[in-house]
Amino acid sequence: MIDLYEQQQDAEKRKNMDEMQRREINRMQQAAVRDLSLYWLKEMVTTSAQLREKMAFFWHGHFASRNGNVFYNQLLLHVFRKHGLSDFGTLLKEVSRSASMLYFLNNQQNRKGRPNENFAREVMELFTLGRGNYTEKDIKEAARAFTGWTATGKGNLYFVRTTMTRERKQCWVKRVILMEMMC
Repeated sequence: MIDLYEQQQDAEKRKNMDEMQRREINRMQQAAVRDLSLYWLKEMVTTSAQLREKMAFFWHGHFASRNGNVFYNQLLLHVFRKHGLSDFGTLLKEVSRSASMLYFLNNQQNRKGRPNENFAREVMELFTLGRGNYTEKDIKEAARAFTGWTATGKGNLYFVRTTMTRERKQCWVKRVILMEMMC
């Protein structure tokens, strides 16, 4: 399964896949996500850590993301379990680092010279500050701060220097410390 995800992320390998291979990968991804969901439901019912699972479910609804990569989903669930009862700033930083959220909000398209503002805008508008409580400058700075961050097929976060902005990345605070990890 891991090989399939990594193959799918490689543009050259993706071009060489035929329609049947793509369909098979999609079928396997859907089955894996379904199995993870069923496992989680069972865990919610049978675990002795009910509060942890309920909070993970709550945060799963708040930080909604859709991703066919079961590893990304599993890692995001782990973030919710580990940090769901901690302070919101810590949870937000960890969610922002997750491959699931980076890909859901198209951060892989975030390049120097043309930062993709979708990730920054959604984090501020949907997940933290709400509409109208940030400026366009905030969006542009946050988008620049996220340039270069991506993940492997297994969900490991890494930094690609050739896609980051050359200027020193500025970190800023607006009610929530959002990108402390990137300064």
